[in-house]
Amino acid sequence: MSRIRNSRPRRWFLISLIGLFIFLCGAIILAAVLLLRRGKLPRTGLIAGSSMEPIFRGPRFKWSCPNCSALHAFALDTCKSSQPFACSACKKIDQATDVDFEDVISIADRINPGVQVRFATLRAMRASRSIEIAKGTAKPSGLRRGDVVVFEESLGAKREIKRIVGFPWERIAIDQGDLFVEDVRWAKSLEQTLRQSILIHAWDRARQMPMHPDSAHSRDAWICEGSPFSGELNTILPHSDSARAVELTFNVESPHFIDNRLAINAHDSHAIIPVRDFGFAFQVTDVSTEWSIRCKFASDSNQPHVDLLWNSTVLTIQYETHVATIEMNQQKERAAWIVLAMIDGYIVIGSQDEEWLRVTLPLGDPAIQQPKTTRSSPIEIAALSGTLSVDQLLVFRDIHYRGNGDSSHQTWDSANQIIVLGDNVSSSSDSRDRWPDGLSPNSVKGVVLQMDNPMETLLRQR
Repeated sequence: MSRIRNSRPRRWFLISLIGLFIFLCGAIILAAVLLLRRGKLPRTGLIAGSSMEPIFRGPRFKWSCPNCSALHAFALDTCKSSQPFACSACKKIDQATDVDFEDVISIADRINPGVQVRFATLRAMRASRSIEIAKGTAKPSGLRRGDVVVFEESLGAKREIKRIVGFPWERIAIDQGDLFVEDVRWAKSLEQTLRQSILIHAWDRARQMPMHPDSAHSRDAWICEGSPFSGELNTILPHSDSARAVELTFNVESPHFIDNRLAINAHDSHAIIPVRDFGFAFQVTDVSTEWSIRCKFASDSNQPHVDLLWNSTVLTIQYETHVATIEMNQQKERAAWIVLAMIDGYIVIGSQDEEWLRVTLPLGDPAIQQPKTTRSSPIEIAALSGTLSVDQLLVFRDIHYRGNGDSSHQTWDSANQIIVLGDNVSSSSDSRDRWPDGLSPNSVKGVVLQMDNPMETLLRQR
């Protein structure tokens, strides 16, 4: 009689099948975890152009002026072989400059690479800004107005960075240098202002000299460590008497206003426009003394002044009838930055960490618009009493947007697109000309991370 074969699967086969199933499930779960983790990790990218200068530095072309031997580092894509270089030190033009910038390989030894930035994916931004999204201060995508975004114009295109200023179905406009959303001027916070401001002058006490062609001078004599000091900028404001007031005046080249030029541009056909949004910051390390100063601003439409009084533990701020009192005890352990600015129609005073006072500026007074030869300095600091030791001084301006073709006005009805602009207005190809109908929101791949203190954004530009 023949033996009947057992048709049931062997035990080893069942165990192998179960093991394979568990392995596959584990592999799928691990892959999903890795993908989720990768979506939250910052990516890195190298800056290739200068449209976001000077906040993020692109490749620089090194050039030495043949007349005065001053060294310059111009943004590479602002250089054109058909135009001579202008030296900001001796103010002369090198008519003999003849560089073929199409052949970058042959001049590679004269080019410094751009900086590398870190950016987070939109998935990570949605997670980190969940509270802001719920409050409506950030979009459901995780983006905020003013973010520097990494995007791809189309699938497979090179990645670029610009600042996002408009979202779908918004009416966006540039008018006289400012940005308007639904016909309302966009007012940035002090932190946002510092993170996108352009440094136009820096002075460091340790170096006893300015670090920019523009300069700061004193009227009369100031006192530096007990002795008269007649250099560029003094570090001590003495107790002023009734006979004369001592003032620090920030001087710019004629005409006497802060303008929209950017020194890293080799050639700039951009119209020179007075900038109304500017300010300054000074660093105080000795907080044991008492002092009071008067800070004056002068644009072509406003001339406000702010009084500051420091009594070792409390800073009192007075602008017209508005008074703010700030406890400064926490500043005793580190250097204190005090920031004053006229920004987006406001006078704003604060520190590197917070705003202390924000007051609406009055509408421009036509009577203030004086001839350029008699216009006062843009910034003055007058000693009222006490002794103030200043360690660093920074003068900065906000971005002054210009429309396509250097026009003072441009409008977008963004439909379902986003509007992006570059900070280096003179050499940025953006929604003003390249994408007049906007970019697809899906083109955004991430947001550039600026993790350091907002004051560091200015200090890096020295």
